[in-house]
Amino acid sequence: MIRTILTYGVGLALCKLIALILQPWTTRWLGAEAYGRYDVLLTFIALGSWLLTLGLIEAIYRFVHRQCYQPQQVLSVAIQLTFVFGGTLVVLGCLFAHWICAQLPTQPEPWHLQILLITLFLNSLAAIPLTAMRLADAAGAFIRAQLLIAITQASLIVWLTPQYGISGLVMAGLAAQSIQLIALIRWMPRIQCGPYGAMLRYGGLITLSGILGFVYLGAERWVIAETLGPTTLAPYAIAMQWTIAATLLLEPFSMWWLPKRFENAEQALQQHRLAQFNFFGAQLGIWLAASLILFAPFIFSKLFAADFHASQSYIGILPWFLALRYATVMVNTGTLYELSGRSNFLIAIATALCAIPVLFYLIPHYQMQGVIFGGIALQLFRFVLTFLRSQQLLHLPYQYKQWLYFFALLFAITLCVYLEQPWLASAIWGLLTAHILMSCAGISLQSKLARIQAS
Repeated sequence: MIRTILTYGVGLALCKLIALILQPWTTRWLGAEAYGRYDVLLTFIALGSWLLTLGLIEAIYRFVHRQCYQPQQVLSVAIQLTFVFGGTLVVLGCLFAHWICAQLPTQPEPWHLQILLITLFLNSLAAIPLTAMRLADAAGAFIRAQLLIAITQASLIVWLTPQYGISGLVMAGLAAQSIQLIALIRWMPRIQCGPYGAMLRYGGLITLSGILGFVYLGAERWVIAETLGPTTLAPYAIAMQWTIAATLLLEPFSMWWLPKRFENAEQALQQHRLAQFNFFGAQLGIWLAASLILFAPFIFSKLFAADFHASQSYIGILPWFLALRYATVMVNTGTLYELSGRSNFLIAIATALCAIPVLFYLIPHYQMQGVIFGGIALQLFRFVLTFLRSQQLLHLPYQYKQWLYFFALLFAITLCVYLEQPWLASAIWGLLTAHILMSCAGISLQSKLARIQAS
């Protein structure tokens, strides 16, 4: 387990580090206004990704462990559905690109949208063999594929962006994604029949949940661009991108744990293991959020141009999004275990409805404070709903006081940074780190004992 997690960790850290190192130069090449317009396009692509992937990656994890299906059947159905439905949507999107761009804030170039849609389609196809690698614990092959696209895209960005701006960025992404997909051909599943209807139903509700999720995390960027302008959006987008990018440091654990958590979930021993590893994942998310709150403002002050210095204040609070989102991913075992997927859908509807006053009242009246604090309140609301409903569907023996304790530590660090008490914040961060290290040691010891007993 530890070797697999470390392999994923080192590889993904290198991939993300390449992208983050480039970002200060990318922002200088584009400037705040152009970067804001580019982020409007990326936000639309993030919404489109839910429609193209159809929740099929989550469906693979849910159905691959069912005894009535072979893993290759499940993977084959996923690639077929992605090709048919995703390809159809991309063709329609390219045909209506002029109309779509006319509706978006800042009215981006239609051909930029067309290139990004094609890139997204190739990425959706590549996600299936990458998932097959994760299921096979082929961490080395997975990391090589990710490093290939990261290095290729970074090289092309450095070559094209200074001269061509946004056009260079989108062309670099398309070229790199095409090269990665070609490299993944041997991992593509063979065409087989399988549970088309069941996977579509399961993935369909996850897709609808994701689209509704865009209302409370994504749509605010369009409102900012429309009401406050792309120049105001750019620093927020940078801070949010770093916050979301930081979650990739949690991917090694997610990639190892999430595909496995439905194995024998009905058994009491497995339920204890589920609670332990879910909480450990949430601990990692809280620790990473605390690290960003403590260290990222100083890093931002050194890396980014004056146009983006507002992002320093945003990064001091936005990591709460990270902590709450990742904790929600960890505790949603019960709602994902439900084959109908109805609970996730209803939770998404409830959160989206609560997001409407944030978008149309708090942001116009309170501007960026409304964006940030309204968004954190929505994430907290979603976490509480998911936690309670998951426990109803699949009760796990969590230690509730531990959850409150770790979130209290995160709040204390946030407050100390706000009050400019860095030494006290560092001391609390050290305490939080010690807890994480003790949890790692305990899990490692339990794994060794389990292997000894099995042998």
